[in-house]
Amino acid sequence: MKEPQNIYPYIALNIINFKPTITFHPAEDMSRQLTIEEVDLYEIIVDVAKRLDLIDDVLKKIKDKMILMDNLLEIAKSAADISKVEKYPDISQDNNEFEIKPTIEKLLQNALANKSGITKMAELSPELESEIIRDENIDIFASILESLYSILIANTILAASQIGVGKIKLNDEHKMERLLERMAQELQKLDIDFLLD
Repeated sequence: MKEPQNIYPYIALNIINFKPTITFHPAEDMSRQLTIEEVDLYEIIVDVAKRLDLIDDVLKKIKDKMILMDNLLEIAKSAADISKVEKYPDISQDNNEFEIKPTIEKLLQNALANKSGITKMAELSPELESEIIRDENIDIFASILESLYSILIANTILAASQIGVGKIKLNDEHKMERLLERMAQELQKLDIDFLLD
């Protein structure tokens, strides 16, 4: 992550109140939003966690979005296998929209359809069966998050490429560690300057 002398022009991936946008900044005090559709990452992530039975009674009582999201991201860190879904989903090159919701729905449906079924093959105690199912659901959840990060990063890189800009900035008020880590890795591979807020 190098800090160039003149940061302009650059493309920014902004995540404010869990809503991502991509903006183009040609010069100081000038910007143009490139995405139009509103996407709510909080809504999508919580929905996936609920459908995978990862929100227990304790988490159901949490009303603060940031605290609940921190708890869910912490659960994802415990995953043993983050390859349960396609890591690089299809990205539309026709527009800059993220199209996260339909993509995540498709990935989740495929992951649920391809669950191992190991608990059906063996006689297990209810506790062990429950633990195996939860572990597999955590792996699916973490894999879905990896795909979500891939979508955010790929769309941002695509926008930068289309405009011909070699600098990308991440403005993430939630400081999602894994997104930051993945974005730094991908931009380094492409030799694109990575600017942090």
